[in-house]
Amino acid sequence: MVPAVGSWAVARTKSRCEKLLADFFAERSIPAFLPLLRKRRVYGRHVRVSQVPLFPGYVFFDRDLISNPDVFASRKVAQILVPADSAELTRELGQIARALNCDESLREAVYGQVGRIM
Repeated sequence: MVPAVGSWAVARTKSRCEKLLADFFAERSIPAFLPLLRKRRVYGRHVRVSQVPLFPGYVFFDRDLISNPDVFASRKVAQILVPADSAELTRELGQIARALNCDESLREAVYGQVGRIM
């Protein structure tokens, strides 16, 4: 669950480093949020279930408890994005966390095509 206190920011990660960065924050007791979806793939007779990020390339964290140089020290971050309204981001992350906790069958949906206005 996402704590309602703190000033949340977004770390844009290097390719496929979301879970490593979430572990980096956990080791330092920094509140972080990495929403994951269960993805099931079938390869012939084999079934593989894995956890994939809902927002590939992004990990949310409390920027009040860690400095930017310390975040970049993880060597997994490409950019830190600070929202204009941290309280709104906190509310939206709370809603995402509640939705994922209530229904594990949630899946990603792609609307439209790249380069097309809907």
